[in-house]
Amino acid sequence: MALRELKVCLLGDTGVGKSSIVWRFVEDSFDPNINPTIGRRD
Repeated sequence: MALRELKVCLLGDTGVGKSSIVWRFVEDSFDPNINPTIGRRD
């Protein structure tokens, strides 16, 4: 069976959990305390 590549673009407001949902599917785990990524406001 051939491997397939899939690209996904997630859009949404800051702090809605886009990184968390990606982490859930990639690593099969969930961290409710994941640090903000690019869209963070300090």
